[in-house]
This record gives sequence, structure tokens and C-alpha cells, in this order.
Amino acid sequence: MSEINDLIDEILEEGFDDWVMLVSIVRSAEERRPDDPQGARTLATALIHELIVGEWMLPGEVEDSGFKPWQEPPADAAARVIRDLDAVDWNVVDNVVAWFDNTDRGNQRADEL
Repeated sequence: MSEINDLIDEILEEGFDDWVMLVSIVRSAEERRPDDPQGARTLATALIHELIVGEWMLPGEVEDSGFKPWQEPPADAAARVIRDLDAVDWNVVDNVVAWFDNTDRGNQRADEL
């Protein structure tokens, strides 16, 4: 679990000042498993789940008016991100599936790092 916690800290630090693209989250996992694409997906899935269900970050969309979080419960939102990633075969470079915004809890954790 410490690897996930380290990744959460990295992502929350990035999100402390700005919204985070899903590509950043997926790439963080891929950097930990450069020779193991399936392992990277497994790690990214666990990371996405923990960020959302752990209430560290909110997934949503960036519109002209700013960040708009999705309204579904955290477990449903995490499942939606994974489903949307699967639908584009995890091609996050060409497909913006979601953006992420730190929650107050996430900002507090990032501020303590």
C-alpha cells in the first residue's frame, strides 16, 4: 500500500495548484511499471479507485466556467473512469476521459507533504 500512498502524494501535490489530467495519473503508474503494461493498468486502476473512493480527489470535466465534478457516488465515479479508459483502450494521450480536482481533504494532505 505504500506504493499507492506515494503515488497519491505525488498526484495530490500536482493537484494542489491546478486540476490534474487523467493522463498524469496513468503515466505515474506506467513509470512504476515500465516493462509491464498490465501491471501498470492494475496499479493505475488501484490508484484511481483510491483517489476517488478515498475522497482525495473528485473526477469531472473542465468547461469554460471551470471544473465541474461528476455527481455520482465515489465508487460509481471510479468505475466510470475505468470503464471510459477501457473504451479508449487506455489511450489517454488522445482521449480526455476525466480531469481531477483535489478535495479539501486532498489539499490538506498535499499541504502537509
